[in-house]
Amino acid sequence: SPGGKIEKALRARWTIWGVMAAAFMVVFFHRLAAGVVRGDLVRDFGLSASSFGSLAAMYFYAYMIMQVPVGMMADTLGARATVTAGMTLAGAGSVLFGLAPNPSLLFVGRFLVGIGVSTVFVSILKIQSQWFREREFATMSGITTVVGNLGGVLAQAPLALAVAAFSWRTTFAGIGAFSVLLAGMCWVFIRNRPQDRGWPPINEAQAGIHAKPGAAELLAGLGTIVRQWRVWPNFVLSGVGSGLYLAFSGAWGTSFLKAVYGMEPAEASGIVAFSVYGTMAGSLAAGWFSDRIGLRRLPLVS
Repeated sequence: SPGGKIEKALRARWTIWGVMAAAFMVVFFHRLAAGVVRGDLVRDFGLSASSFGSLAAMYFYAYMIMQVPVGMMADTLGARATVTAGMTLAGAGSVLFGLAPNPSLLFVGRFLVGIGVSTVFVSILKIQSQWFREREFATMSGITTVVGNLGGVLAQAPLALAVAAFSWRTTFAGIGAFSVLLAGMCWVFIRNRPQDRGWPPINEAQAGIHAKPGAAELLAGLGTIVRQWRVWPNFVLSGVGSGLYLAFSGAWGTSFLKAVYGMEPAEASGIVAFSVYGTMAGSLAAGWFSDRIGLRRLPLVS
């Protein structure tokens, strides 16, 4: 019956979202991990401060340039194939990073990780648009950010402890192997939309939409977005906010506390983790509030 099918879809979506959220934790882990192992990398490779900054930025260069292509991939190939390929590449990049015999391959590994994990967030949003109702979207985005940031928490004090116990090389190689395993889980469990299993759509706005957009339609849509001036203030605000947050939490915060206050790596990274806790709390509150009032702009302005 239609009612029974929709109930199955409502139960299945949590498994799909859970696998995606686990992948998103890996995204945040890699995003913030470089700052914790800075001392190890400087010791083993003789990196200068500018070289380390460039190494940490390789992730973000790759992530940035991939966002528009990834969006098109998620719309055409589907989130399932996109995130599976991305997590496989991220795993390979992390293993290469952990085994790198010279700085060049260290940079290549970090860049490959950035390309791979760039697929995850956009794919999660695509999945949420199919498997959750429109009035649930902001709340689920907030919850997703909370879970993803748990990966950032793991990239602070827990990572420092793991590096101390097993070495940074073993730790990153292990994370790479886990990423490849997670890629397999993405392929097995994720479905792009309820209709792929013969179930009715959950999001009312998706009812009656069947065809995947073609290249011409995607490019036309991209042109429309670029010409929409209201997009650009959000673009600038997001860039400035993310730059400040990630510079502290993902690259220099731990090093600053060690150099200025003489803290041990685990203690310093534990303090930096509080910036991640704040992001988690704010994201959850903002998403819930946005869905509650039915507005998107007011929480952003607040």
